[in-house]
Formats: sequence, structure tokens, C-alpha cells
Amino acid sequence: MRLILVVMAMLGAGSAGAQELSFTMAPTEVCLADAEGVERLECVGAAAEFCMSKPNGDTTVGMGFCLGRELGVWDDRLNAAYARLRRVEWMIMEEAESADLRVPDTVTALRDMQRAWMQYRDATCTYEFST
Repeated sequence: MRLILVVMAMLGAGSAGAQELSFTMAPTEVCLADAEGVERLECVGAAAEFCMSKPNGDTTVGMGFCLGRELGVWDDRLNAAYARLRRVEWMIMEEAESADLRVPDTVTALRDMQRAWMQYRDATCTYEFST
């Protein structure tokens, strides 16, 4: 994801040409509805590709705009899923505590796992950008 942010910054994704473009996640939503399991991974980028197929979408600014918008949607979804899971883990921990049960600290483990994943993601993007 960092790769996309770097590319967007270099390309000037916020300029006027990109503002004329319209973006919709509909192509991705349709793809996700029709796919199962790992096939769903193929849906990533569908909305950006559709956006880039529109007039001005194939320009440098247009591509930055389209990729940036899709990145933002996926980032929002990731953050929402993380927040939901964190709330569930907190509830489990609180219930266990009120019942005097000793359980592993899953809230901290979840946070640590998320941080490790973000480091992995950033390293992967750096590698992909360099090749």
C-alpha cells in the first residue's frame, strides 16, 4: 500500500484532471459477490481498473487518483474489521475477568499481530517497488 501512496505523491494525484474522474467500488463489489475463497483476491484493483478505463483515467494523474481512491476504501475496510475484532476481544476479556477466568491477553496479541503485519506489508511493498 505504501507503494501506491508513494506513486500517488509523485504523480500529483490531487490535481484538477483527477477531479473530473468518477470512482465507484461497484466493479469490486460485483466481483466479490461472485467470487469465493482465494478467488476474491482477484477482485482487488477492479474498481481502479474500471476508473482508469474512463476518459482521463489513463493519464498519470488519473491513474494516481483511481489507485488512491481504491486504496482508501480498502484501508477503511481494514480499519473497520480491525476495530470490530478488537471490540470482540475486549468483550471476551471482560467476560472472562468477571468470571474470574484467566485467559491470554488477546487484545494485546491482536495489536502486536496487526503491527507485525503492517511491517510485513510495508516491506513487501518496498520490495515490489524496487523490482
